[in-house]
Amino acid sequence: MLLGWRIRFTPKAEKNLSALGVMEARRILVFLQERVIPNPMGHGGPPTGQLREFRRWRLGDTRPSGRTAEEPLLV
Repeated sequence: MLLGWRIRFTPKAEKNLSALGVMEARRILVFLQERVIPNPMGHGGPPTGQLREFRRWRLGDTRPSGRTAEEPLLV
């Protein structure tokens, strides 16, 4: 049985997401659900240096980032 990825938000990410406004927050959530969850390594790129385990994505003026692991994706 193949299990899909899950996303968990840190408290800081939840606060930042709610500060963006409804439309921008919805756009980020839809992007994460439709494009990142099915293939987290297929979108975005890794930063350089110490943050190599993270992924970052470009959505207009917003730059969300997250960490993929055996555990849920932490944004």
